[in-house]
Amino acid sequence: MVRDLARSRARPIIARAALAGCLIAALTGCGSLSRREAAVTAVARQFRSAVAAGNAAVACGLLAPQTRRELERSADLPCDRALADADVPTHGHHVDTVDVYGDQARVVFAGDTVFLASFSAGWRITAAGCVYRGDQPYDCVISGR
Repeated sequence: MVRDLARSRARPIIARAALAGCLIAALTGCGSLSRREAAVTAVARQFRSAVAAGNAAVACGLLAPQTRRELERSADLPCDRALADADVPTHGHHVDTVDVYGDQARVVFAGDTVFLASFSAGWRITAAGCVYRGDQPYDCVISGR
């Protein structure tokens, strides 16, 4: 009888603890998403600013490894020179939309879109200067394919 009474009192405490744990997890997840969106936006803006300022070292450093290799291969030039010739849009820093899905992200600026992926070194640009084409794949000035 004493055990039954102790168990019946423990159930509400366990239920409240489980509810509190779920609430904390939900709130932490939301905070985590907003931090990730802010980080993605900052990298996309930094990339566009570096390209606009002609700071190829910074811009090339923000490219994902495969994207950088593809840019250099397709232009047959080192990244800094290939990026200068690439005509990546840099006008305006107003962000229309930010989407983060796991380790992939998309930042939509007025007129073009930047795609990113998460690496051990942080978020990196996988495609830039991308234009939405409806049912067709995005048309990107720079991409890692």
